Amino acid sequence: MHTSRLRRAQDALFRSAGGDVYLAAADREGFDRLSGSAATAWMLLDEGPTFAELVRELASLHDATAEEIEPEIRSLLDELVRRGWVWESA
Repeated sequence: MHTSRLRRAQDALFRSAGGDVYLAAADREGFDRLSGSAATAWMLLDEGPTFAELVRELASLHDATAEEIEPEIRSLLDELVRRGWVWESA
């Protein structure tokens, strides 16, 4: 995950509302909601960052160190990949 690019799934539909991001797909029932730094991370995925780039950008935005937020971001991305919202590309 450190050198591959992180991308939103092509079938992921999303809407930002009130600081939250709502994720849906035509072939799925229901939706997922991201808030706080998770919503910010989702928006940054538009650029196709590496994991390290994403962590650095989020650390900068939240006045934290990369080491402080890396475990949280790794957990978030693992869950988004598991749920099919994010994929990794070479």
